[in-house]
Amino acid sequence: RRRGEHLQVRREAAMAGLPPLDRLMLRLVYWEGLGQEETARILGLKPGSLGPLMTRSRAALRERLRER
Repeated sequence: RRRGEHLQVRREAAMAGLPPLDRLMLRLVYWEGLGQEETARILGLKPGSLGPLMTRSRAALRERLRER
């Protein structure tokens, strides 16, 4: 259980360092379970634009997790 808590703290710290749009996209898709089309609509983005933005956001999150 402690390891899970540690990982959650690391993830939250890494997320906090991302730009607001990146944080919100990742939260909506991965933590809230929304689909990409619904997430794009909520954020006022074109549905096709979310994929590349998500790729960039995931890469930024991975990089921040590696730094810690």
